[in-house]
Formats: sequence, structure tokens, C-alpha cells
Amino acid sequence: MAERAFVLVPLAEVAPDLVIPGTGRSVRDGVRLGRAKKVRRWNPVL
Repeated sequence: MAERAFVLVPLAEVAPDLVIPGTGRSVRDGVRLGRAKKVRRWNPVL
């Protein structure tokens, strides 16, 4: 989970201060240090 930007980016929207088990870092830190730049929001037309 800590290495997957597609998991961390949406999780950071709802729980940015959640600490990722085994890393000691928050979700916000994981996004900042990871590959979040490659994740794009998908807004399908309904």
C-alpha cells in the first residue's frame, strides 16, 4: 500500500494524517515522497 500512489492519493483526501503501518509515515508524507505526480483524477461523465 505504501508504494502504490493510486491507493495513497485518494486515501490522502479522506485521511491524510493516517500513519501507514510499518513505515511510521503519514499518508500525506507517502504522497509527497512517492510517485503521486503520475496519478490523475478520473471524472467519468454520468
